[in-house]
Amino acid sequence: MNFLQLVQKTWQESGLSGNVADVSSASGMQLHFVNWVRDAWVEIQRESDEWVFMKQSSTFSTIAAQEEYPKGIIALQQLKKPLAAYVLVNGMYQSLGLVVSPQSATELNRLNKQNGQPSVCYYRNSVFSFDTIPDQAYTVKVYFVRTEQELLLNTDIPIMDDNYHRAIVWRALEQYARYDEDNALLQTSRERGDKAVMAMRSDLMPPITFARSMF
Repeated sequence: MNFLQLVQKTWQESGLSGNVADVSSASGMQLHFVNWVRDAWVEIQRESDEWVFMKQSSTFSTIAAQEEYPKGIIALQQLKKPLAAYVLVNGMYQSLGLVVSPQSATELNRLNKQNGQPSVCYYRNSVFSFDTIPDQAYTVKVYFVRTEQELLLNTDIPIMDDNYHRAIVWRALEQYARYDEDNALLQTSRERGDKAVMAMRSDLMPPITFARSMF
């Protein structure tokens, strides 16, 4: 479902008469529903960094003698938290040590660095740097947790699989039930929302693995 369809479905489940025709021109109670759906989707995304739909990868190229790479300049605006980094060497990606450093990139660059191939990637204050000053163009791949998607237009579609979009509807309906002080609807929507999110956790998170016992 797209944003408008999510709002319309939530409105329908509320039992109110009429419908929402456009999220951009909504006002009054309809605007409340638009905001409740938008907020519900952001809330679900923020529940865990382990959602598979929140994990992405992207690449950027270093420039010889350039030390700092702000995420906005290297087209990583959606990056929220880096998870891993790799450098392409002789056609194969090699793992880089990744340090989300308490020092700023500028402070790190005051260290006595040599020119060469990076082996450690630092990230701080939205800026990437390395343990060396790149001596040439290297392709760096970064795996990361993305920032939350905000629904704005009628046709915007949540980035998770459509099979789980009902979770957004039930979470938004909870907000309406609180607003309307409808305890019966609040309980129903909460139960359905919890069930939908539980299914998401089962299907849209990496499986939990346990270390094998030595005994």
